[in-house]
Amino acid sequence: MWRNAAAMQGPAVGTREGVAEEARWIRDTAATILDKFATPRRVCMRSKRWWNDEIAGLRKELGKARRKDRDHRTHATKAARRELRRAIRRAKKACWNSFLENATSEDVWTAARYTTPRPDDSAKTLISGGRTAITHEDKERMILESAFPEPPPDNGIRAPPGRISTHGHRPITSRTHPRRLL
Repeated sequence: MWRNAAAMQGPAVGTREGVAEEARWIRDTAATILDKFATPRRVCMRSKRWWNDEIAGLRKELGKARRKDRDHRTHATKAARRELRRAIRRAKKACWNSFLENATSEDVWTAARYTTPRPDDSAKTLISGGRTAITHEDKERMILESAFPEPPPDNGIRAPPGRISTHGHRPITSRTHPRRLL
């Protein structure tokens, strides 16, 4: 294929240098066209689909509240932070719902991949006493058994009879104790 292309375009196209030169030309041409017709965007932390003017305004309000709290110790920062979080949550929800409403066949599978629960691999396989726990339920059972073992069996020993307080101990008084209490 490269030989045929070289025969049609000249000898430089069929070599590595020729392919690299063509790639540079394509990149430069595409960049020139995009610079001329596309809206320039600077990527930053606010380059999110859900970012809007309301959130930008609430961030400014949060900055003002922080400066105010620094001097006067009001609770404005907490309220401003709460409002910003709520606005971000609303914006993300609206963005996700609009994505689902306008989803094409390929986007439906993307949404399904995002919403399908994945197994929790934060706790790896547990091994104890020759037993292995792989599933979440088996891991829970094994942890509960090791954290809360069965109590020892009742050996039939009872507390001695007499006046015993409700807590299982005799009250200490000056009569029961040889030394006088202070």
